[in-house]
Amino acid sequence: MRKNKELWLHRRKRVLELFKERPYRYSELVKTTRLPEKTVDRILIDLRVLGLIIKRADGYWAWFEQLREPYRTKDEKDDALEHSRKLVPGLESILAEGRQSHSDAVKSEAEAMKVEVEGGPRLKEFSELHLKTGYPALYEKLEEYRELRANARRKLELEGKYPNQIINFVVDGIVTFPKDVEEVKKWPLDQTKQPPEDLIEILNQRADAYSQLEREIRKIELFIQLGRPLDGCCEACKGIKIFK
Repeated sequence: MRKNKELWLHRRKRVLELFKERPYRYSELVKTTRLPEKTVDRILIDLRVLGLIIKRADGYWAWFEQLREPYRTKDEKDDALEHSRKLVPGLESILAEGRQSHSDAVKSEAEAMKVEVEGGPRLKEFSELHLKTGYPALYEKLEEYRELRANARRKLELEGKYPNQIINFVVDGIVTFPKDVEEVKKWPLDQTKQPPEDLIEILNQRADAYSQLEREIRKIELFIQLGRPLDGCCEACKGIKIFK
């Protein structure tokens, strides 16, 4: 089973490397890779779901990043920068995951749903597409953070030691222990006792993973403020059209 998975990942990586060189028609891809059509079909579906490739109007399959040409004029760069600035609330909304007890998190989520770009109020979705296509290492950290929280929830629920209020608070609440009176009031455990070691371990893991994620996203936001557009692209990028 493990060898089959390794073979699959190797084939998928090989196909993606081909797309990084140039777009391919389906028939070209089958001929170049010498893989069965069913295998090529599965790989294309997989890469498309991951947001790494797209099918163009001319029938070619292309790596998502190739859809955006280098900026030819100052106006094009300015348009990309304006688009990037509109997506900052979307980036904030991603950071808001798992810290809904914070007022700034709730505000970010509301802003991400309210502000519109070309295509509608989908800032969080568009921001994630930019992370997927332009910052793959960071997107992997985001996925790992989400998986960490999901695994922690499953573990605590299976053990049955704590009520849902505590589980929700540890998994979906603040990233660190309460630091002020208002946060202390929301802490569902006995405030006169040290929190259990298993909960401390989960909170520490979340804090570490979150801090890495936040540091990288804050850096991207700073670059936007300094005039550098987001890497990657999304459905709302000017001149980009996604063909279903």
